[in-house]
Amino acid sequence: MTHTYHDVLPGFDERQIWKDGCPECEYRGKLVPDSVNSLDEDSFARAWRRAADWNLMSGPDVGRVSDAERPLLTCIWRFQVMFERVCGLPIGELPAVLPKIFERS
Repeated sequence: MTHTYHDVLPGFDERQIWKDGCPECEYRGKLVPDSVNSLDEDSFARAWRRAADWNLMSGPDVGRVSDAERPLLTCIWRFQVMFERVCGLPIGELPAVLPKIFERS
């Protein structure tokens, strides 16, 4: 399975993590563990921020959330809520340990 050219897809928005209409993005969107695992450090940080902005409706310009990225953002949001509840980490802020995890890969 391969990505299609995203910028020609209906509803394309460069802010989206996974794009509707792209077979590869839609496949990744259905399998959340694989979806998370396929993100590099920059994409994960963007998804983390996007999940917070989408759920809080507070981002500068969230734009349209695609159906393909919705499960990923929902999962990430739930982790943010748990981190806030258990550790006091503010919503939308990456845990300091995450960059170190990415360095080991």
